[in-house]
Amino acid sequence: MPSKISDFDRNNVGAILRGSGDWFSAKLLRLIAACDSDNLETLRSVYFDHVEAYELWLTRGEPRDPDISLRFVPEERGHNPEAYS
Repeated sequence: MPSKISDFDRNNVGAILRGSGDWFSAKLLRLIAACDSDNLETLRSVYFDHVEAYELWLTRGEPRDPDISLRFVPEERGHNPEAYS
C-alpha cells in the first residue's frame, strides 16, 4: 500500500530538508532529495505523495499555511523543539 505524507510534512519540506525532524517521513524526504533519477522513480512507485511533495517544493517553494507550517529556526538556534514554538 502506498504511503501518504502528512499535511505537516507536505507544508514543511524545506525545513525537513534542512535537517528538521527525525521521523520516518522526514528521513524519507531527505533520501528522495539525494536520489538519482532511477532511484527516484523506484521510490515514486511506493512513496508517490512524498516524491510529489518534494517536486512541488522544488518548483513552488514552501506552502504558506500558518496553521500547519513550521516556523524555520535559524541555524544558530539549532534544532531545539522549544525553538519552534
